[in-house]
Amino acid sequence: ESLYGVFYPTLWAEDSELKCLGLSGISKVAQFLSDKEVSLCVQRILAISSDTSKYSCTALKSLADSHSKLVAETILPGLLDSLSTDSVDAVVSLSTQSHTAATTLQALLGHLSSLSTAGVDLSGTEGLATAAGEVLVGVYSQGDEAVKFYLYQQVIPQVLLLYRNIFANAQTLSALRSINRLVKYLADLLRRVAQTLNFQQASGLLSDLLQSCLQDASGAVEQVELVALFTAVVVGVVPEVVWSHASLLLPLLFKLGCHCTCSPSQLQAAKGYCAVINKLQADGVHMKSVLDDDMTVLREILSCGSHAAKHRALSLWMWLTKALVVRSHPSARKAVMQVVDLLKDRDVGLEAANGFQLLLSDCSDLLTALDHANVKLMYKQKFYEEVVPVLREGIASVQSGTSTHQALFQPNAP
Repeated sequence: ESLYGVFYPTLWAEDSELKCLGLSGISKVAQFLSDKEVSLCVQRILAISSDTSKYSCTALKSLADSHSKLVAETILPGLLDSLSTDSVDAVVSLSTQSHTAATTLQALLGHLSSLSTAGVDLSGTEGLATAAGEVLVGVYSQGDEAVKFYLYQQVIPQVLLLYRNIFANAQTLSALRSINRLVKYLADLLRRVAQTLNFQQASGLLSDLLQSCLQDASGAVEQVELVALFTAVVVGVVPEVVWSHASLLLPLLFKLGCHCTCSPSQLQAAKGYCAVINKLQADGVHMKSVLDDDMTVLREILSCGSHAAKHRALSLWMWLTKALVVRSHPSARKAVMQVVDLLKDRDVGLEAANGFQLLLSDCSDLLTALDHANVKLMYKQKFYEEVVPVLREGIASVQSGTSTHQALFQPNAP
């Protein structure tokens, strides 16, 4: 009681530093507080200005951990009933237990759905979808299989319904563009769900999205944006699901990667194509098709295609190459040497040079352990051993004036 009497009054102080000290103190003594004291603390913390948000969230999490029943039955329902963008951080902080997190996730997605149905401008609501993702990660990290299955049944239909509502109520192209970031967050939410699904669940989800993409080849805006959700699932599912759908996945993603004129969607398709190739069986028929047929088509486009077509083909080639490099596939060296050869191309030479950063960088949105990616431990070292000597030779030939790559190796290259 004496500790509560020390820390609680500081929450009313005008000095931010003093308030932060009080919030830290409440975090430490949360387990010793009565239900009434907890309710008062939560009420006051919610009213505190955002300059102490970090300490406020920590205090709320501590209170939720030590008084989960009170939070689940009394405090959280009231917040969810009057959910707003301003209260999202507090709601997430209080949703520390799997059963409360499931309820919160439903409320967040439901709130977004109601906003989209009402035709409200959604350009500033990314925080709601981000919060939903944070809650989802918290649920899955606790390993509650019953709650996971419940979320699988509920989250995916709600995300897809929200997606449909968004495009049904967006009247203009500018309105669609304003919510691109929200679609991105929804895609990330689906990816996190897909990472945890078993074969049957993941296969059903991927089949549904695949059919949605195949049904409309007209290039309608809403179908183009669907690529983000579709690719997110492709990235997250287990390799066995990719193998069973590869005959449909590869042609669709290759076509979008080569011909889609919407840059964000073309990039998403290229990433999905990369994820599929990375998960394919090394000696399987689908990998052989990629190495024999797809790479041949891309080489032809890079050799004599239009300026725009060559840029799309190079983007797809770089992601294909990355998929091979990170798994140390035998064909990786050949793919990398093609990139080196493209350095002398006037249309895509500089882009090819910048592509080496992609080949060596870590991708947080695909090719991770959580995405069941095939990533070899020493792939970067192997890449350096094979490529650096070639680049050194190119630099030496520039210095001697005998290289066709001279423009790219010049320090002031255009």
